[in-house]
Amino acid sequence: MIITNTKRSCPSCKVILSHAGGTLPFLITRMSTVSKESVATVRIYGKTSEGIVEDFRSFYFDLALSSSEAVLKLVLDVITHDHILYGSDFPYASTDKSTGFKQILNNFPLDQELRDKIYFQNAHKLFAKAE
Repeated sequence: MIITNTKRSCPSCKVILSHAGGTLPFLITRMSTVSKESVATVRIYGKTSEGIVEDFRSFYFDLALSSSEAVLKLVLDVITHDHILYGSDFPYASTDKSTGFKQILNNFPLDQELRDKIYFQNAHKLFAKAE
């Protein structure tokens, strides 16, 4: 969606990537660093590394089963905070798994304003636009 400009062609389409975007947050930071200032990046992908990161940041990322300390540090470092959403993976994950990841998230040091954004405010804003 980033490389083919699908995301830019459909800017009103909001995409939520589950499980903190999987490997995308790691890969996008690696790709943008490796390809920075590269003429080949523009030739191959049709956009600069900054354009790739800009498109990446247009996605929303839920934290379903993805609240380990390492993942949360990366997510909070590379994803716009108003694009991070709480996710439980209900009903697909068992209750004990969802509860375990929720406890990890509850214990992760976040200021209350950011915690509220992640737990409900960001989703409320996202879905309020859909009404």
